[in-house]
Amino acid sequence: MKMIPLFTLLVLAFSCTEATDNGKRSRNDGAREDQTTDRPAASVPFHNSMPSHISRNRGAKQLTYQEVNEMFRDNSISSSLIYRAVPIEGLDNTGQIVEAGRPTVACGISPDFSGIRASINDCTTKNNGRHIWVGKDFGIAGEGDWSLVAVSDTPEFTIWMDQRTELLWSHAVARADWIDASGNNQANSPCGELKVFPEDQVAWRLPTRNEFLQADINGYPSIFKLEDLKDEIFWTATSASNIDNAWVIKVSNGVLSEVDKDTNTVAVKCVGQILK
Repeated sequence: MKMIPLFTLLVLAFSCTEATDNGKRSRNDGAREDQTTDRPAASVPFHNSMPSHISRNRGAKQLTYQEVNEMFRDNSISSSLIYRAVPIEGLDNTGQIVEAGRPTVACGISPDFSGIRASINDCTTKNNGRHIWVGKDFGIAGEGDWSLVAVSDTPEFTIWMDQRTELLWSHAVARADWIDASGNNQANSPCGELKVFPEDQVAWRLPTRNEFLQADINGYPSIFKLEDLKDEIFWTATSASNIDNAWVIKVSNGVLSEVDKDTNTVAVKCVGQILK
């Protein structure tokens, strides 16, 4: 029988031990270090999944950026009667977007509800037909969908959820300077004092500039147009390059501007992170 050298046996044994060690290796101090990464096994490229904002007929399928690219490549975009590279003024204007229906029945608030999904289900039952805004059907570009979460008359408020980000968007809750609005002064934080839902269900904070802009892309103006008429300009949580200023947004048209944090009192709207 042929003898296997001892050195070879040791190499084989060491290799087998490492191969069965679930992707971990020894650090210099003898401890184990995980070699796994946070990179997903597979991911969908952004342009293959994100709806394009090219002009379209209301109710038409929302194409992804990749699908629009393909239409340009085969020149079918020029003959399409549904999607347009060149806008038609009578069709491709914000006046063609259908606003969300006004809920008429209080909903979404009960100590018996175990989470936000129960609030949404309650609003669906009590305001059926006015409980959701569907970007495909009511928008003219790549808008998303919104769900009604809560409505109350006393105190008066309406809260919707942007289904793409799963952020809850509140009514205007107060007017304040930026230090209070942002939560830097916790004793006077309007979002910190928002008690619509139990604290273990939602965490409220001031939205950033980009969150306001993303909400605008997703259809925000059609959800809150009437509620925001009296308080059109809102603080964002984002400071300007001159840190004495912060960005504010006029939600009716998405225009941003800088204002002084200390000398201006501006309306505050909050976003809620769903905890359960």
